Amino acid sequence: MNGNGKFAVFYVAVISVAVVASLHADHLDSWNRVVFTFPPETQKVVNGTAVMEVQWQWLPETLEIIVKVNDDESNTYINNSYFLDAVCIIFDSDNNGNLTCGWGYNWRNFDDRGIYLFSKVFPWTNRTSFVVKNCWIDSKKHIFPPMVWSSFYTAIATLDNTTTCTFKEGEGYTFHTSIPIKYINVKPPTQVIINYVDEDYRFPRLTAWRPEVDEAFLVAQLWM
Repeated sequence: MNGNGKFAVFYVAVISVAVVASLHADHLDSWNRVVFTFPPETQKVVNGTAVMEVQWQWLPETLEIIVKVNDDESNTYINNSYFLDAVCIIFDSDNNGNLTCGWGYNWRNFDDRGIYLFSKVFPWTNRTSFVVKNCWIDSKKHIFPPMVWSSFYTAIATLDNTTTCTFKEGEGYTFHTSIPIKYINVKPPTQVIINYVDEDYRFPRLTAWRPEVDEAFLVAQLWM
């Protein structure tokens, strides 16, 4: 989708079933805009229909992205820890025409890059956003970085000074970031996958590997 007003249909992977979500595009000056909707039976991010709005514009040296999600609650504080909601985006940085689909055992061979935008500063660091190399997606189009095992050692840049996140009751999150193109190595049009992860729903269920953890993901696929 390139913001030219055409309509498209894409498939969103939630749990083990692909469900159809709606996609609308508008042109906002030099910005492009798409809106994805997710029915209540496919996700637990909100009670009702979840909405992810994506806006972007290409500048000579940066890609500007705004992601809005109508999450009805912000980060949850449990057992002295915050569960940090996040937006994750993967790019075809090796420019082979495909987003890498695989699993983490071979992550050093994966050349696509991703960005991670967190809704709160980490308790142990002042970082809020990263550019990460060696990313991949699974069959449900969930984005994985090796940093979940290597504690950010694969982060090639931080976007703290150019990323903001706000939460407003009744509206949800707004993530806004400016990414130097040199870090993601793509040019328009390029395909991307965006995940919104509602961590306060997902993380407490991970230890039991319950299938409903997938209901914490909103997954969108588009061309920028």
